Amino acid sequence: GAGRTGPFWAWQASGEDAAPDLIAAGKGLGGGVAVAALLGRAKPMEAWAKHVGATGESPYASTYYAHPLACAGGSAALPLLESTAAAATEAARAFERGLAPLRTLPGVGDVRQAGLLIAIELVADRESRAPDPARAASIVGALRSRGLLVIPGGRGGNVLSLYPSRRITGAQVARAVELLAEALRA
Repeated sequence: GAGRTGPFWAWQASGEDAAPDLIAAGKGLGGGVAVAALLGRAKPMEAWAKHVGATGESPYASTYYAHPLACAGGSAALPLLESTAAAATEAARAFERGLAPLRTLPGVGDVRQAGLLIAIELVADRESRAPDPARAASIVGALRSRGLLVIPGGRGGNVLSLYPSRRITGAQVARAVELLAEALRA
């Protein structure tokens, strides 16, 4: 989650017992420059190290092989990610408050949220929980025409996915929730 879920990594919300053996991370870590990282506990990292050549680089990784520009991007981006954590957490809380009433609307199967990673599942009816991809596609188009970008997703094509900026303002959150409510009620 790189700060989008509240804590820097999503697993941290569940405590140390949820710590993964490995984390593969990328994209946002480079501030727009392609960079990736593999982070892990000692045992799996030692197994990986057996395959590292004399250059110190793994033969299985290729995201710029520690290119200086990528490293500079990562070095500049990490402090920015940390400095916007409080704003991202507040925006996530505002979304949570705004989205709560949408859970009871007809055709809404579930609203899931991990910080600023948000999913609204649309179903034909709550009893069967059958996916409603046609409604999802219609809502995606309606929202796009109103200036709100949501991404269709889910195995059934029935999930509205929102990935707002970590720097989204309270007014922008309110407007997004307003547009979502209007589209879901239509």
